[in-house]
Amino acid sequence: MAAVKRAYSFGIIAMYMALFAVVAPATNVADGPTLRPPDPAFQIGLQTWMSRGESSWQISFRENHPSLGLVSGRSRLEWEDLDSFIYRLHAEYRVNPWFRLSAAYGFGDVTGGENIDTDWYDLDGEGEFMLAQSVAVTRGDLTVVDINTYFRLNELVDFRMIAGDWDVVAGFLYYEEDLNDRNGVMTVLFEERVHQPLAGLDSTYRFAWSAFRLGLRGRIPLAERVRVQAELMGLFGIRFEGDAFWNLRGDFRSEPPNFVQEASAGTGAELKTSLAYDFTPSMYGEIGFWWFHMRAKDGTDTTFFADGSTGVARLEWVETTRYGVFLGLGGRF
Repeated sequence: MAAVKRAYSFGIIAMYMALFAVVAPATNVADGPTLRPPDPAFQIGLQTWMSRGESSWQISFRENHPSLGLVSGRSRLEWEDLDSFIYRLHAEYRVNPWFRLSAAYGFGDVTGGENIDTDWYDLDGEGEFMLAQSVAVTRGDLTVVDINTYFRLNELVDFRMIAGDWDVVAGFLYYEEDLNDRNGVMTVLFEERVHQPLAGLDSTYRFAWSAFRLGLRGRIPLAERVRVQAELMGLFGIRFEGDAFWNLRGDFRSEPPNFVQEASAGTGAELKTSLAYDFTPSMYGEIGFWWFHMRAKDGTDTTFFADGSTGVARLEWVETTRYGVFLGLGGRF
């Protein structure tokens, strides 16, 4: 199945390259001006984002250990190398000369990831030591959605001395990762290196992020058919929700989720830049780079135990990053 998805992904990339090879010669600059309409009413496009991500969180707690007694501790989970081909459909509509609306939906499978689960204990101030560490293989899927409004500065203020089109952007971003960890191995136990397979590991974790976007978008012509585009966004009012099911924890309840996390004190940033080429007045291609990062802190971690009780720990921080190159085709009407 993974091979089929990779073949499909490369097929889309090959389609982009073939269309460029066929259409670009037919739209040579020498044929005369065939530039896009100055302000199309509607745009729609498809992008393939070849991305890599990392996500992690850390909690701190106090608990009664069966053999160590009352201890303070912290637990950190890190998911690395979360590769994904994301297919993203986007559309934009011009309501009037100074106001636009857009929406986009993207999805993809997560492959090739690794989970690192590390626990530390502090024995009443005697010093922190690594209780345990394990690694596992991570797969899953993700979703990214954004809805935006654009206010064209060129129409609202005197921008005649500045090249290109410039917009103030205000919008909303939703990003979700649904991850599954399998094939686990315990690698450290009481600070000693070990190699103990975690038979039957099949745990899940869901990261769900929402944020408001505020920033600036610019489009500057470089040549008759070539332009550079960029967006720089601050991400504010970030809210994080996570839920998980650890299937090998006999002391946790057996129904998912057996712990949940929440945090709302967060910020982030987003950068997108691309180079676009107009094949015809109504069709363009682009290649670019997209990066975003979100972090929240001072949240809660609530665990549901098998005996019906609950435990609350402090979610110190949680963060996620995704970045990579994208290719796109789009049309204007």
